[in-house]
Amino acid sequence: MARCYSVLSIVIFAFLGVTRDAYAAQEDAVKRLQACGFKPTSVLDVGANVGTWSRVYKTLFPEATFFMIEGNDKCQGELAATGVPFEISLVGRAEGSITYHRRKDGTCAASTGNSVFKENTHIFTEDEVVEARVRTIDSIVAARQVGPFQFLKVDIQGSEVPALLGARHTLESVEVVMTEAPVMNYNQGSPPFTVLTSVLNHLGFEIFDIADMARSDKGLLMQMDVLWVRRSSALWGPACTGYPVPSHFTHKGQHAEWMP
Repeated sequence: MARCYSVLSIVIFAFLGVTRDAYAAQEDAVKRLQACGFKPTSVLDVGANVGTWSRVYKTLFPEATFFMIEGNDKCQGELAATGVPFEISLVGRAEGSITYHRRKDGTCAASTGNSVFKENTHIFTEDEVVEARVRTIDSIVAARQVGPFQFLKVDIQGSEVPALLGARHTLESVEVVMTEAPVMNYNQGSPPFTVLTSVLNHLGFEIFDIADMARSDKGLLMQMDVLWVRRSSALWGPACTGYPVPSHFTHKGQHAEWMP
């Protein structure tokens, strides 16, 4: 069973710099893929915050190169200290500008909760709403001449769907995607889990594992970390799963015969 953390615990982890334990359940899930032969040579971390995720996963895939994207410009110092190349930019479906909810506090840790889709918690106190530049993952990858990537992590406060829609070219080489997946209305107006599932199905991926879960103070499931694997990946084969490749994969995820 995955470890569960309350939303408050997650924020505390951020303030403390996040210990490895905060990623333990995630790591266990990825190690299961690793045991099946998953060995990415290039990893893209979207929503890097202070770079802890990349530092942790660098120990799991020491030979892989990493690149980070973070929307909060207050995190530049912490990201630079990791030694991993990065880009500061909000990401979305298309180039342009977008409304961004953020705190005025000058530190990266204290501005946890900044988002395009306003956070619906008592923890986040919105200080200002600004118009900010938004770019696509594809444009950043092309401009920085990084990749191709085999492992993509996207954890950006409810903006996962528009970010993925702006990463179609980048996704062509990706075998495994890890996303934060909302269940409750944690970020106001963000696409729900059903939409995230539909988009990733359309892009060629299926749910492979629930890597971790976060619960509210009432014990209700708030959000999950989900691993999605490309349908054509050998990870779906019996050598890894112990089962035949699902027959519906031959229909490219089309389930019309099961729809009402």
